[in-house]
Amino acid sequence: MKKQKLVVLVAAMLCCSFAFGADWLTDGGDTARSGWQKNEHAFTKENIKNSQLLWTVNTGETPRALHSLITPLVVQGVPTSAGPKDMLFVAGVSDNLFAIDSSDGKIIWQKHFTYPAAPARPGGRGPAENADPRHFNFLNPNGSSDTPVIGPADAKGNRSLYMVDGGGHLHTINIATGEETKPSVELGTSKFALQLYNNMVIAAGHAGIMSTRVDDASQAVTKSVGFGGGGGLWGRRGPVIDSEGVVWTTTGDGPYNISNPNNLIIGNSVVGFQLKDGAWKVKDWFTPPNWDWLRKRDLDPNNTPTVFTYKGRELMAASGKECRVYLIDPKNAGGPDHHEPLYKTPLFCNEAVDFQNAGSWGALSSWEDAKGTRWILVPFW
Repeated sequence: MKKQKLVVLVAAMLCCSFAFGADWLTDGGDTARSGWQKNEHAFTKENIKNSQLLWTVNTGETPRALHSLITPLVVQGVPTSAGPKDMLFVAGVSDNLFAIDSSDGKIIWQKHFTYPAAPARPGGRGPAENADPRHFNFLNPNGSSDTPVIGPADAKGNRSLYMVDGGGHLHTINIATGEETKPSVELGTSKFALQLYNNMVIAAGHAGIMSTRVDDASQAVTKSVGFGGGGGLWGRRGPVIDSEGVVWTTTGDGPYNISNPNNLIIGNSVVGFQLKDGAWKVKDWFTPPNWDWLRKRDLDPNNTPTVFTYKGRELMAASGKECRVYLIDPKNAGGPDHHEPLYKTPLFCNEAVDFQNAGSWGALSSWEDAKGTRWILVPFW
């Protein structure tokens, strides 16, 4: 029953975003990945039961390796040739992108991205028409698994959508027409949702953070240095950004070795990257003190944290498959030894220590009610 209630709540926030006057331009709604649709006031606990299905649309997308259609984005009043339209933008794992009229579910335009196939190997990537399904896995599904991000409107109301295909190429697309307005740039394979911050498209890949400026004609790509991995970067909603521009993400199961500052190995952790001297460098991190026990049991903190301000102080909440919530200070994550959070909850699920059928997955959300109480929503199996 708890799972059903959670699904209804998340669906309600998404539906309202296009039905009642608010855009949804990035996964989680903002750079803090709050998941909070602040401008939605139509749904209440009393009337939500009256919600009705308005339409469905079959995109023809073929699921693969735990992926299918990715989180929709929403823009109202898109200036199309047929007049302003409220539109949804949905990416698919087979390197497809769909623009849908939110009033009736009709596909206004769609695009399919192709690129040279990588050498066939387990976990390899390549276009759907050249890929061997036996090589698909959820880390490399041979297609795009990132949620795109949409930029601000120009003087004419036009916006650009940014999407990374399964070959790691960043595309810049006019949301009204579906036309690409710039040559694609090889950003690097992105696992999950993109960020748009200070005119930079920011993505998290296996080896670290990568970005490119959307206002730079050279489209130069900036990547991480000094970070040796440690399970890769995770979180369904992609990285989260704090008020100082530090990019935070969780890392998967992997070793922990910080003896070499030029090759930090930080698995099972929450890691923050800062743009410095022309590269993304590790600024700080929090690693649970039982990280090795977590690693051996595949209980990594695999979901997207969220950042928020409470009583004038910026905080971050993170969780994972172990099923605890950690409260972290982004300005001093984990204290001097990187192992001490501000607070950690008791276990709220997964007492059986199940690495794949239980635990907290996906992303955390946060909002503040009219009385000033701060809430954190944590999904779990």
